[in-house]
Amino acid sequence: FFIFPVKIKYLALAAAGIALFYTVVPAEPGMAHAAHLGGMIMSWIFVRKILPGGWLRIPDVLRPSEKSEPRRAKSQPEEPKEDAAFLQNQVDAILDKITASGMKSLTKREREILESARKKMTKP
Repeated sequence: FFIFPVKIKYLALAAAGIALFYTVVPAEPGMAHAAHLGGMIMSWIFVRKILPGGWLRIPDVLRPSEKSEPRRAKSQPEEPKEDAAFLQNQVDAILDKITASGMKSLTKREREILESARKKMTKP
């Protein structure tokens, strides 16, 4: 498409025309031409009727504002040191909870602690 200079408006109209034609005259099984046409129509409605400022506003929407700060990866919470006494206290509390409420009451973290304790106990 970049070999011949074509305005994007005409390229979009050609794509819509092809999608409309193949929606009416199905030729390829499994190709969702009606979905493509619906996406084009909804995009046009969004930009023309919903987005304030229309087509000229799109570059501003895509550009991050100067006030926004870059996103940083969430830091993982620090794992508590797992010495024998600390681990034993955690396991005891979890076992008390199992006695009172059953296995289904455990959280994912509590299950991980139990698994960690089991691995430490079964090490040769």
